[in-house]
This record gives sequence, C-alpha cells and structure tokens, in this order.
Amino acid sequence: MRLGREVLRHSAVYSGTAILEKIVGLVLLPFYARIFETSGYGLIGMVDTAVGVLATALYAGYYNAIVTTYHEEPLERRGRVMSTATLLQFGLSAATVPIPALVSPWLSGVLLGDSSHYGIIILALATMVIELTGKTASSELLIRRESVVYSVVALLRFVAAIALNILLVLVLRVGVIGIFISSFIAASLSASIFLWMVLRKNGTAFDRQIARKLLTFQLPIVPAELIHFTARQAERVLVRIFVSLEGVGILEMAYKFPPLLNWLVVGPFMMVWRTKSVEIGRLAHAPYAMGRMLTNMIFVMLFTGILLAVDIRPLIMLLTPEPFWRAASIARIEILTTVLAGVVAFMEFGLIYRKWTGRLAFIRITVALGKVALGLMLIGQFGLGGAAYAALVMETITLAWLFQQSQKAYTIHIETGRILLLLTVAFALCIFIIVVEHLPSSPSAWVAHHILPTLRDVLQRTPLAGWRGGKLIALMDKSTLPFATLLVNTTLAATYGLMVFIVLPEGTVSRLLGGRRNAATTHQPAAPIPPVSL
Repeated sequence: MRLGREVLRHSAVYSGTAILEKIVGLVLLPFYARIFETSGYGLIGMVDTAVGVLATALYAGYYNAIVTTYHEEPLERRGRVMSTATLLQFGLSAATVPIPALVSPWLSGVLLGDSSHYGIIILALATMVIELTGKTASSELLIRRESVVYSVVALLRFVAAIALNILLVLVLRVGVIGIFISSFIAASLSASIFLWMVLRKNGTAFDRQIARKLLTFQLPIVPAELIHFTARQAERVLVRIFVSLEGVGILEMAYKFPPLLNWLVVGPFMMVWRTKSVEIGRLAHAPYAMGRMLTNMIFVMLFTGILLAVDIRPLIMLLTPEPFWRAASIARIEILTTVLAGVVAFMEFGLIYRKWTGRLAFIRITVALGKVALGLMLIGQFGLGGAAYAALVMETITLAWLFQQSQKAYTIHIETGRILLLLTVAFALCIFIIVVEHLPSSPSAWVAHHILPTLRDVLQRTPLAGWRGGKLIALMDKSTLPFATLLVNTTLAATYGLMVFIVLPEGTVSRLLGGRRNAATTHQPAAPIPPVSL
C-alpha cells in the first residue's frame, strides 16, 4: 500500500495544476470560441499539427531514454546524464528550425490557405525548441519525484500564459497570433527556470557515451512515433480536404475535452509511474504491484471518462456558439479512445523495460498506416465522425497487439475480474444516463422547470444578479435545460464512485467497518518475474 500512496501523492500534486488550468480554460473558452470562431480554431489546429510532427520526431521516447539511462548509470554519473540530455535536445531541436522557418510562407499557404500567417509558424517553431529543451531539463525533477517544485514552475507558466492570453486576445484583440505569442513567452519562462536548476546542479558537461546511449534507445522509437503521430493528425488534414477549415475547427473543439483525461489522470500518473516502475521492476512482488496499479488507473480513468462523456453535450452547449455543438458526439467517441490510449501507455512498460523498442516501433508503424487508410475511407464516407471512429478502431487494435507482446516481455499480473466488472458497470451507467437525458420526461426537464427557476430567483436577490450587466441571469434564462442536464448527469455519474470498493484490496472494507483483518486475503503472494519469452 505504501507504493500506491506514494504514486497517488505525487500524481495528486501534478494534477493539481492541471485541474486549475482546465477550470480557467473552461471559463475562457466561451470568449475564445466567439472571437476565433470555427476558422480560428482550425488555424490553431493545423499549425499545432505541423509543428507537432517535428516535436514528435525530436522527443519521441526521449524521456524513457533518460529514465532508463539515468538508472543504469552509477550515482556519480547521473548528473552527466541530465546535462548531456538537455544539451543534446537543445542542439537537435535548434538544428531543425532554420529550413521550415525559411519556407514558412509556403507552409502557411499550403496548410492555412493564406501565406500571410507565416509569422505564426515561425513563432510556433521557436516555442517548440524552448518547450522541448525545458521539458528535458525538467526530467530530473520527475525522476527524483520533486513534484512540488515541478508543479510550482508549471503554475508560474500557467499564470503567465493566462495573463498574456487575456491581455493579447481579450483586451488588445490581436487575434489568433496572441495565443502563440503568449505560449512563446510562457514556455521561455518555465524553460529558463528548469535550465537554471539542472545546469546549476549538474554543470554543462557533455558526455558522448551517454549521448550515444540516449540516441541508441530513442532512435528505433522515432519512426514509429512519428508515423503514429502523423496518422493521428492526418484526420485534421483529411477533414480540411474533404470538409473544410471550419470542420477542422469543430474537430478541434471536440478534441479539447477528452485530453482532460490525460492532463488530470494519465499524465500526472505516468510522470511518477514511468520512473517508479523501472525502479521496482526487478523485485519479486512487482508484477502484482503493477497489476494493482493498472486496476487503480483504469478505475480513475473510467470515473473521469464517464463524467466527461455524459456532461460533454451540455458543456459545449453552455460554453460555445451553436456551430460548435456538433463536436459533442465526436468528443464522446474520443473519450473512449483516450481511455484505451491510457492503458496502452501503461502496458508499454514491458517492451521498454526489456529495451524491445523495435517491436514497439513495428506495432506503432503498422497500426498508424492502417489508421490513415481507415481514416481516408471513413472521413470520406461519414465526414467528421469518421475521424473519431477510425481512431477508436485503431487504438483498440494497438492495445490488443501491444498487450500480447508486452506480456511476453514482462508478465504483469492482470486483475481480470475487477477490470471487467469496472468496464461493464461504466458502460452500462454511461448508456443509461445518455438514454435518460433524451427522454421527454427526463429528470433534467423536471429540474429545469422546478428547481432552476427557484435558484434563479435566489440569485436575482444577490450581487451576482448585476454581474457584467446581468449576464449570469441571462445565461440561465437562455440555457436552462443544459444547466439542468449538467447537474443531473453529474449527479448520476458520481454514483460510479461506489466502485471504489471493488478496487480496494481485500480486507480493506472490513477494516473500514471495524471488522477483523484477514491476513490470508490481504497479502498477495510474492512470485519471481517469469522468464522472458522470445
């Protein structure tokens, strides 16, 4: 249990900043949506896709390479791993920028249909170099589990980015470029702090042997991750071709909500777990500890996913203009895809631990190419929804294939019964809530007609009634049903929290209720790591 508490504690610290970011992001989303409209979101999505290809080529597998090399080196050389990794990443990133910067007017014309946006592309490229360098420098904080320091710097970056976004976009109205300017300045702030920390502690030594180890580990992964990323982003290009730039904007809105699972659950968890799993990998009880961690992770992902899936439609209706509302159905499919991707990230451990990166690369490349072909067919046939369905099908194939190969490399004790029960209840509850939501006599309609009018009258007597010229009251009058649906769906989805009693180790419920502890059921048997199957 101590391992679980340690991972949970650090994950909670990492996710704290993410929760704050997303709350503020949701508050600002209505303003951004009305200022940028679907075409502005489409522009942001296309630029992120183009620059993301380079970022993936440079950083794919790099953190795993750092973690593995760091733990392989003796204590006195670990500082050189961090300084070498940081300098190597900066050099490689900076070397890739000049050519795309020179042809940025042409890139702008091809991607955005207007060559005048080349300045945005140059800004995004510069931000990428700073971002990747700072990300590498921050790796030591993650490895050493200095979650508070890491989160404080992340919080400073967030505050700077939000302040600049409000100034540039909402006050000065400079347009979409304001988002990229604020990202550049905020990334520079956090990267400077991380660089100062790592170089002050470890110096500027560059070790060619360590650099070779890093690249040897990373390079087999790069083609696979690059193709996988390109295939994942190809749907935006295909929508741009088969639908429109506005269609890309709707898709971009749909993809804004499912990543909450990554930011709030998977990302913070994996920040801790990637290095912790390597540390405990050789221990006899590790396969059982990892199986328990997987069950815990799936429970939290499903709980968060249900809340998102049932609330996504009323949220989009409340926060955005009507042209964006089509994004809700796409977002629900993407939420399921994101849950599967979280399990994929966990199950990659076996191949990474055994350094079978070639197998991982082969799986990624094969599935990615299949996704492009499937996306081309489905988007051409079904439009925006086809992109989401293609991603779901291929993520399912990835999980099945990766699970089989990773278990050969390192057998994790999967708690199959618990996981199947969690999945069954999650799907049943989600479908029930969505069906009830569309009934003529739904609970949401009753709340809208009987509860919210009373709440409106109460607010009318408070200072909130005059907030921004009475906009809160006007919004409640205009969006009574979405408000009610959000309230009812959230309440129903919260009942999934009772499944925590399925996740808890045997005997925990009895202890909570004052019963006697059954030692025979509270301890998992220790077992050696099974032999590697080639």
